[in-house]
Amino acid sequence: MKMMKFCYDKLPEMDKSCLLYLSIFAPNSNIRRASLVRRWVAEGHVTQGDGREALDRAEICFEDLVAHGFVDITRTGNLGNVISCKVQNIVYDFITKAVKDENFGDAGLPAKLASHISISSDIQWNQVSNKQKQ
Repeated sequence: MKMMKFCYDKLPEMDKSCLLYLSIFAPNSNIRRASLVRRWVAEGHVTQGDGREALDRAEICFEDLVAHGFVDITRTGNLGNVISCKVQNIVYDFITKAVKDENFGDAGLPAKLASHISISSDIQWNQVSNKQKQ
């Protein structure tokens, strides 16, 4: 945990935001890399560049998170391109603790991520919205 904290503290803010975003996925679940980096860009976690430049920066962020051991590659293509990845339990525990420590909202996630809770779990969007309003 201390080593993860050390690595986390050295990450640029944008990479931290992308890492914390991974808390919406269940630990050890397969996550499609292409979908993940597109979501980072679409939801404003990658703030450098527009269009292709932003996607390239998101790819660099993904590579950084792999290099730091926060993300494990689970499947690669014939050309060595990453197709899917996962977050192990211990890393997931660290990320969810970091989300709470960073005060990312009452539900443990930023408000802009609340809509994804209902996608990846049984929590209804309106329940999350009502809790945030209170």
